[in-house]
Amino acid sequence: MMLQFYTICRLVVVKAWRGNLLPGLILVFLPLFYAAWAFENANPGFQTGFVADLSGSVMSLMAGILVIVSGFDHFFWAAAQRTPWFFLSRPVDRTLFAAGRLAGFSVVLAFALLTAALLFSLLMFASEGRLFFQLFMTALMVFYEFAMLAAVFQFFAVFSSRLLACGALLLVFVAGHNLDGIRSLFADSSVGMVVFEIFAILMPDFSVFRGGWYAGVQVVPLLMVSTYAVLQTVFYLLLTGGLLQRRDL
Repeated sequence: MMLQFYTICRLVVVKAWRGNLLPGLILVFLPLFYAAWAFENANPGFQTGFVADLSGSVMSLMAGILVIVSGFDHFFWAAAQRTPWFFLSRPVDRTLFAAGRLAGFSVVLAFALLTAALLFSLLMFASEGRLFFQLFMTALMVFYEFAMLAAVFQFFAVFSSRLLACGALLLVFVAGHNLDGIRSLFADSSVGMVVFEIFAILMPDFSVFRGGWYAGVQVVPLLMVSTYAVLQTVFYLLLTGGLLQRRDL
């Protein structure tokens, strides 16, 4: 079982490596890295630490591109797909199959975000003369958020088309960042509030990854957020595996 999991995970990573996905992303974002460094060095007086402020947005954009590109490659099953899923000729648990694909994507995502955090740290060191550890905490929060989003995307891919899955994923992303605002719309309706709370339990709450608390290392909040990310991801993996059991791949 573990060998099957490792094989699925490895195939996803190898395909990303052979497709030069990460070098391509770095090349696309190099002008933005340079622009941030140039602005930081110019130091116009009203903004300092511009690189650190920009890092979260750039990492999120990179992670979002990875979710869509890798999701199209691995989360949708198609007869014309050339990925060698030959191991499916042997009995394999469909939940394990989904977990292996997500684990492979998570390795690629973690490497991309770690590279981006390192580049931003070097830019900050060149302009400020000191390293900013919080950039790596930002990378961790972005990793949690988009690994969960990838699990949701894989779930949608089981029963919907690419266009429909992308549209639903965008709705989840927006709603997951605005649950408190949406909750206020149902404040005057007890029935609506109950329905929404049930909905909110199933919906990923991405706002927990955007708080300012992770600027420094705080062990208890970090453990709570990590636990939430793992449980929510496992929940969607189990849903995906359950649906895949009913499909003829």
